[in-house]
Amino acid sequence: MNFKQLIIAVSILLSPFISTLQAHDDLEKYYHLTSTDIISVFAGKTLHSINQRKKTEVLTYLSKDGTMKQSIKASNTQRKGKWHAANHQLCLRWQKHDSEYCFDKILFHDEAFFLLKDDQVETIVKKIDEGDKTGS
Repeated sequence: MNFKQLIIAVSILLSPFISTLQAHDDLEKYYHLTSTDIISVFAGKTLHSINQRKKTEVLTYLSKDGTMKQSIKASNTQRKGKWHAANHQLCLRWQKHDSEYCFDKILFHDEAFFLLKDDQVETIVKKIDEGDKTGS
């Protein structure tokens, strides 16, 4: 199944909830991605996102083999690491770092994915491309 087919399938699956979601701005009512959803939607794709704390644009490629690359345009930073999905979380481990960073929830609403840590939106993914578009 290609990405467009997956988005159509997810949209059809979510269509009964869309009117409810649009009527409320409560993140708890957004669609919560499972570990399987996270892998299906993000593996092999480049995520175009905005870090909400720093207001920076970030490109993150999550390969199907569990490796990742990230490009932060504002600081001209390129970094690599590994990723996985478990317990409905997206977890990242950067090279040369011992600790793993896990987003507690991945939510979908209005064509965007919201990555939360401690019930705060950390990152908003507004576009997803097939393959590695990080330029690194």
